[in-house]
Amino acid sequence: MYPSGSSTVILGCRSLLRSAPNLYARRCTSTISPVSKAGIKTTSEKSFSVFPRIEDVNPVDIVGHKSFGFGTYFVRRSVTGNLPVYTDFKAGGNKMVTEIRKIDGDIIQLRNDMQLDLPHIPKDSWKVVMQSKKIVVKGDFVRDLKRVLQKKF
Repeated sequence: MYPSGSSTVILGCRSLLRSAPNLYARRCTSTISPVSKAGIKTTSEKSFSVFPRIEDVNPVDIVGHKSFGFGTYFVRRSVTGNLPVYTDFKAGGNKMVTEIRKIDGDIIQLRNDMQLDLPHIPKDSWKVVMQSKKIVVKGDFVRDLKRVLQKKF
């Protein structure tokens, strides 16, 4: 491309502008104006966008603005279609607990609704484990919990 003895190397737009200012001037110019006083770059031309600016969007206008998880919940079934309610034995088999797993959404609201549906289970025996998204109930209440969950899900 260059002669073998040539020491001219084109480094970028500046060197192109020096050698042929009219030829490459349009290609190397930017549409971004210098930084304004507030530190925000502005464009010299008005730009058109299909989407509105984020400042102009009202959260009520967005589809699905009521976020899932606040006051709503869902218990996923297993692959075979069973509810994820299990009995577990703790403390060497002396303590029996019932677990509800695979809970999506507001776990606290699910616990509160289950406590209303099952008043014979004492409120101090319910425990919510947020890290593993499960509810642990002291005692063997698998049948009662499955009966209530089958009505809801």
